[in-house]
Amino acid sequence: MSQLLAEDGRLVCLEWPLPKAPNEQGPPWGLTPEIYEALLSRPGDEVAYLPDGNVDPAERGPPGPRALARLLRVKPSRTHQTGTDEQGEAHDRLSVWGRLEGP
Repeated sequence: MSQLLAEDGRLVCLEWPLPKAPNEQGPPWGLTPEIYEALLSRPGDEVAYLPDGNVDPAERGPPGPRALARLLRVKPSRTHQTGTDEQGEAHDRLSVWGRLEGP
């Protein structure tokens, strides 16, 4: 995916469904902010997971040569009903990713 992004480009992600456990079946598959970071900081590399579906922090290496870094992460003021809790509060997030350095 990072190969499709211009050197000064940005990738916008809707981080959803955050409340769903990563080891639950999908689609949609449950993801955490740490999973997004592990996948985008080392594009194309394998990610080691724990039995509960979360990223294994002991196996995380340094960012790869095509790494993307999270530049911004915000909670939307409103979103689709599937991205809200029982009170109508948004639980999904919007993040913006880009390269901090060239290749």
